[in-house]
Amino acid sequence: MIITGAVIYVYTGEIKNSGEISIVAGLILTFVYYLHERFWV
Repeated sequence: MIITGAVIYVYTGEIKNSGEISIVAGLILTFVYYLHERFWV
């Protein structure tokens, strides 16, 4: 959970810094969240 939170924090920072990476970061976060829900629940 701590590592996941750190990753989300980093990608959130990237989204704030540049708009064009936000789509990629959004897809990555969605994929990470999907894996988290699938394998941790």
